[in-house]
Amino acid sequence: MASTPVLNNSGLSLATIEPLNGSNFKKWKETVELYLGLQGIDWCLSEPELLIDDFSSDQDMAKQREWVRANRMTRLILKRTMTDVVRGSVPEKENSQ
Repeated sequence: MASTPVLNNSGLSLATIEPLNGSNFKKWKETVELYLGLQGIDWCLSEPELLIDDFSSDQDMAKQREWVRANRMTRLILKRTMTDVVRGSVPEKENSQ
């Protein structure tokens, strides 16, 4: 059974993002940034991960968990929207920044 892409109010879905192929960076970047913003996870690109220690508040720990999830999803989306050739030439990183 094939899954149907989930559309948001803009009609933009992962399936509609043209993969980065090396010659379409500007359009790809704009579309991916819009998609991440519509998904509400783009903030991990501009905010650093909170450093948690034994004295961190519950609120800080929750925000750190949210950042980790947003970062993981952003990395997966970025990888999903690149051709195999481009993906193979991009070094793997711990965060999406």
